[in-house]
Amino acid sequence: MDWLFQSAINTLQSELTLSSGLAVIVFTLVIRLILMPISFASLKQTFSNMQKLAELKPEIEVLKEKYSKDPVLQSQKLMELYKSNGVSLMSKNTVLNMMVQAVVGIGMFQGLSNIALSGRLAWIADISKSDIFLSVAVAFITGLSMYFMPSAADSVNYAMIALMSVVCLISLLNVSSAIGLYWGTSSVISLFQSLAAKLLFENKRPLVL
Repeated sequence: MDWLFQSAINTLQSELTLSSGLAVIVFTLVIRLILMPISFASLKQTFSNMQKLAELKPEIEVLKEKYSKDPVLQSQKLMELYKSNGVSLMSKNTVLNMMVQAVVGIGMFQGLSNIALSGRLAWIADISKSDIFLSVAVAFITGLSMYFMPSAADSVNYAMIALMSVVCLISLLNVSSAIGLYWGTSSVISLFQSLAAKLLFENKRPLVL
């Protein structure tokens, strides 16, 4: 797969006269644009589930109270309620999106790790080395994108967001800025996708999928 990344980035550099850093950003944008139908289908499913769960909240509370002393039976009854009302906590769209994002993410990480990229971009003197300011910025954007990511949970898990941001920061401090540029660009796109989906799907009538 390395040759594919190398070929694509070299083409962007030669045809569009881009620096290595800009070529990584443009390549990431192209990849995420190709994957957008899959990711948006997953977001649509998530918002649909959120709307249905909000409508079912009174019934959910009744079941939790009724079977509070039997967690196994409580879980079974809740799953029956979800199924009968078309709530899918792990739909095929969600699973497909997770699998595709994981495969592409791993491929990009390995590809950029094995490709010799260098050069200046903005304040970054050499994208072949890590940059603390880029790492901090990407960690912050990653946390922000997680905050706005739709979830069926009643509250935001701030501890998980903080933990993932710290893991992101530590990871990026130990890899090249080229990977940081990919990670940051991908996180920015995820953030805008979540915000766009929120405007399109939230507080609307239950979605027909």
